[in-house]
Amino acid sequence: MRKIFALGISLLILMAGLTACGKRKEVGMQSREQALYQCPMHPEIIRKEPGTCPICHMQLQKMETESTTHEHHEETGRASFTLSPQRQQLIGVTFGAVEFRDLERVIRASGRIAYDPELYSAIEEYHQALSGGPELESIRKSTRMKLRLLGLSDAQIDDLANKPRNAAVGLVLGRAGGTVWVYADVYEYEVNFIKPGQTMEIASPALPGETFTGKVLSVDPVISAMTRTARVRAEVNNPKGKFRPEMYLDVKIRVPLGKKLAVPGEAVLDTGERKVVFAVHEDNTFEPREVRLGVEAEGFYAVLFGLEIGDRVVTSANFLIDSESQFKAAIEAFRKRDGGEGMPPGHQH
Repeated sequence: MRKIFALGISLLILMAGLTACGKRKEVGMQSREQALYQCPMHPEIIRKEPGTCPICHMQLQKMETESTTHEHHEETGRASFTLSPQRQQLIGVTFGAVEFRDLERVIRASGRIAYDPELYSAIEEYHQALSGGPELESIRKSTRMKLRLLGLSDAQIDDLANKPRNAAVGLVLGRAGGTVWVYADVYEYEVNFIKPGQTMEIASPALPGETFTGKVLSVDPVISAMTRTARVRAEVNNPKGKFRPEMYLDVKIRVPLGKKLAVPGEAVLDTGERKVVFAVHEDNTFEPREVRLGVEAEGFYAVLFGLEIGDRVVTSANFLIDSESQFKAAIEAFRKRDGGEGMPPGHQH
């Protein structure tokens, strides 16, 4: 009986010893996993033990594991990390805020004073059809359809029908006096922002220092296959005959978008597959966030997803911050994969 009791005590002592050894081994492996040394001048040089850089012979510095958080964004290939205020100042990091703003889209386009013989001819046909009897009803319908295809709305067609022919000639052929039409070529990705009734700002290199305003009348329903633009038609006063047919113009159309949650455009890194912004926390942790953005408006993007009001974001030195984040993510991935027993490819000996 005593022998059995003694054997049981021995087994308990042996198991306790093995458990303690296992814990010491686990702690030792964690220590080895965390102890990596890097050259400050050549960050690609990483070793498991202290030493010197084989390139510049500088002393390797221990990589502080607390500078990398455990948050690893697998989908972006980036990791959160901390950066001291001194290093932030050294590399020129600046910050912006995510907040609600009144956004305004300014659409810039090239334009010209109308000289449109084809449209003039269609208007003449329409006037002639209007002057006829019921037998010309089919011609009236076909000429109205032709005018629609040339970009006129039904209201504009009716307005032309009520104007004297000379007034219509002045509009489409750019004659002096009265009003003239302006044609502006707007790219297809901006066309949907433009609506009839908006104000158009007009300037011309031929009239330096002078600006004019007109009113948008219509937007052509067809996109040009050659230029990927749609023609926007506006009407502007020409009392002194300063505008001449086919005169080149610089055009602006300001489109208010309302109050939206916005992030500075400088904060956005476009990788081609996704858009990333670095948010900065009070403890100097830089966190990569994938964001979904809306309309761009004069240096700001509307935020649809990924950021909240009050977030502090990086607006300069983004590429340096991004490189550091990707590097930290690579180190974390290496540690998880090899358990700290190997080295990154190209650094094993």
